[in-house]
Amino acid sequence: MNDLLIKNITLISMDEKREKIEFNIDIGIKDGKISAIGKDLTSEGSRIIDGTGKVIIPGFINTHTHIPMSIFRNSIDGLKLEDWLKKFIWPIEEKLTDEEIYLGVMLSSMEMIENGITTAHDMYSNYDQIIPAAKKVGLDLIVSSTLMSDFNNGEERIETALRLMEEYKDIKFTIGIHGLYTSDEKYIKRVTDLAKEKNMIVHMHYCETETEVSTIKEKYVVKHPGEVLEKYFKGLKCILAHSVKLDEYDMDVISKMDVSISHCPVSNMMLGCGIADISRMQEMGINITVGTDGQGSGNNVSILDNMRFTALLQKGSRENPLLMPAYEVLKMATINGAKSLNLEDEIGSIEVGKRANLTIFDFKSMNNFPINNHIANIIYNANSNDIGIVIIDGEIVMEDRIFKVDKEDIVNKCKKIANKYFIQTSSV
Repeated sequence: MNDLLIKNITLISMDEKREKIEFNIDIGIKDGKISAIGKDLTSEGSRIIDGTGKVIIPGFINTHTHIPMSIFRNSIDGLKLEDWLKKFIWPIEEKLTDEEIYLGVMLSSMEMIENGITTAHDMYSNYDQIIPAAKKVGLDLIVSSTLMSDFNNGEERIETALRLMEEYKDIKFTIGIHGLYTSDEKYIKRVTDLAKEKNMIVHMHYCETETEVSTIKEKYVVKHPGEVLEKYFKGLKCILAHSVKLDEYDMDVISKMDVSISHCPVSNMMLGCGIADISRMQEMGINITVGTDGQGSGNNVSILDNMRFTALLQKGSRENPLLMPAYEVLKMATINGAKSLNLEDEIGSIEVGKRANLTIFDFKSMNNFPINNHIANIIYNANSNDIGIVIIDGEIVMEDRIFKVDKEDIVNKCKKIANKYFIQTSSV
């Protein structure tokens, strides 16, 4: 007996063994996993979801975000990244209470699910609040505790990360280095040695701005940031966020390593960082994924927006409309993301035996019609309002914009937090 049976739906499975688009497909879900895919499936006792006119895809995988930062939404307008962080964000983060972090995470988790994101690879601290909050909403969270030596106690941060790994056995962890520019060489060696010892993925901000690149060159006495990767990160699987300011040397180094890029185009544009040359990286065989960054710099966690800009910016900046076909961009937010996290056997495509992390689109708004190409429609036209149902590990966590937690109560509490820290915030 299946727990859920989705009937007559349009399937975009991202499974290379299947057609890109299949119509009138049934999908069975049992014990949190996909149990059957076919036509005319039956199952007594299952809840039936009518998929007529709807489209199902694997849940989106957000490979770089800062999940408590919902309360920092729209706070960066008119500021450079370094000024925003040092003069604004970091001082406020020091003042946030445990309850405020918990509520901010609940708000972000709901926002991610509304945007079809089922798995979020997060980089932050205070995970004793973050993990329970994300679990309560139902989001699949991957934890990357922020490690850096230039601010606060670097060794204490490592000890906290190790404690979390011991306490939360049901959570996947990566090693989160804030960046080469916020740590010294001795600390980077300490952390990368730990990653090798524990066979863990490294998650790091990398070459986001010209200032960051200049700092790395001066701090490590190198001509290219890639030299630091060669020296300390060889043999490690890495996810590098942003990577806007890579030269050919850096890209060549990365192409020879087990490295994925988490492309965050909306945040990069908002910060005036520039446009990452992910088309060139793709040509060199580098795995590209999609991240939203936090709401402070990205303003929201719409992975749909980030996919749209991923395609348009590359086509426009390189004056080549053949770049970034819609299906390739959709891969970045699904199966490519899973591969970057060593989870391609569990998530990222709709296949029997994989976890049932699924996003169902129910296209009703006029901007979607007529749908001549379902995949292109998702990349260029769809928005969060077109997402009707989100399923994580076989459980419906959102249906018709309704969650299993009190959305209105959390929104109102987060408004009060924003009013506390941002004088310009209105009562709206």
